[in-house]
Parts: sequence; C-alpha cells; structure tokens
Amino acid sequence: MLADRLGLPVVVGHDVRTGGVAEAVLGAGRGAGDFLFLPIGTGVSAALMIDGRAYTGTTGGTGEIGHIVVRPGGEPCACGQHGCLEAYASASAISRRYAREAVVPAR
Repeated sequence: MLADRLGLPVVVGHDVRTGGVAEAVLGAGRGAGDFLFLPIGTGVSAALMIDGRAYTGTTGGTGEIGHIVVRPGGEPCACGQHGCLEAYASASAISRRYAREAVVPAR
C-alpha cells in the first residue's frame, strides 16, 4: 500500500540491517563487498554484510549481539539478564554511566 501511495519502492526491515545495506549502497561500505556495520545506538546490534548484502543466517538472528553476557553477574539489562553487552556498550548505558560518574564543578 505504501509503495502505491508513494510511487516509490518500499521495504521494511531491521534497522541495523537496513543501515548496513545503506552503507553498502551509498556509504563507507560501497564497493567493499564484505564488512561489519556496528552502530552504537539505543541497543547493540550488527549487520554482517557479505557481497554487499545483509547476511541473516539460518534463523535470522545474525548480528544480534546485544544480549551476549560479557560480564556474568554484572549490571542488570532490560532483557532480564545481568552483564549483557547492551548494558555496558549501548548509547543509553554509556550516557547513564557518564551521568553517574561525572563530577559537576561547584559554582
């Protein structure tokens, strides 16, 4: 319906995988063929690009690395586990840690 209304092709996909495709077509990955697109955002995910196309694997989960436990028993994660990569390396986690650790000078 969107394609008909907009008069343009429309594709819906995973945000990071579509970002990887955009890099392959228009950005830093253009002409590279194989590369890993790893943006830091509200979560942590990656797009594995092979021959300029997003590789999703047999279950569609390739690149879903945010909930790999990197610190057993570490900080709580929104998924319910503790110590997930996303609890440490996502933009929101970095921002939280900075706010907690930053020293604000007295005026």
